[in-house]
Amino acid sequence: MKKILLTILCTGVIAPSFGQTLYAQNLPGFLSAISGTQNIVDFDDFSDESNLNDDSFSTIRFRSTTSSLSVVKASETFTPAGVFNDAPNPASNVLSATTGQMVLSPGGKRLGPGPDPAIESDGVEITFLNPVSFFGFDHLSQSADGGGFTNIFVEGIGGTIYSGSIPIQNLGGGGAPAGNDFWGIVASDAVITRVIITELDDNNQYPDANIGYDTIRYGAVPEPATMIGLGAGVAFLIRRKKK
Repeated sequence: MKKILLTILCTGVIAPSFGQTLYAQNLPGFLSAISGTQNIVDFDDFSDESNLNDDSFSTIRFRSTTSSLSVVKASETFTPAGVFNDAPNPASNVLSATTGQMVLSPGGKRLGPGPDPAIESDGVEITFLNPVSFFGFDHLSQSADGGGFTNIFVEGIGGTIYSGSIPIQNLGGGGAPAGNDFWGIVASDAVITRVIITELDDNNQYPDANIGYDTIRYGAVPEPATMIGLGAGVAFLIRRKKK
């Protein structure tokens, strides 16, 4: 059942009215494409166990209807022994930060399976107070077993821009240790208004029912006309300096 569902979810849907490029597991390509100023939320400015649910700061808002959006120390997340089947080393199934020490872990530090949605539901809704042209984040897996169940929906001005699943690396199949994978999207214009991320695995077959988030990147790529204007301004200042 898991393999069939994964095949269905891996088919992305992209709205034809917007031009965009995906950068799944390709952070260097993403950084090259945005080639400019970016806003970064790495959660290290928040105290341990802060709840970001419905909290707005800067130009971004986080929301969840099923669990607390807890900022925690990655090193203090844990998978309890005896709650997952086929878990050879639960101590290796923790979230790992990609920047600093803190990560966003919906439900808190305990990484367990359902049925308690307050612990297991790892979805998050991210709203941008001003439309952006790019978004990316580090997807933290409790177990990087190659079978991701995370869906992402990118909404924009005029409707859905992208809908699909987030691939994760395979570090050893069922029971594999934790891992992280970058996922990003760059649109042709500042049209992205909201991102919804959901995680569907709530069983105890493997220790892979939880995910976390780190190093969220977003912003707007300057339009060519703006870049030309900036270039002309720099050239003018150089010429004046030479006189």
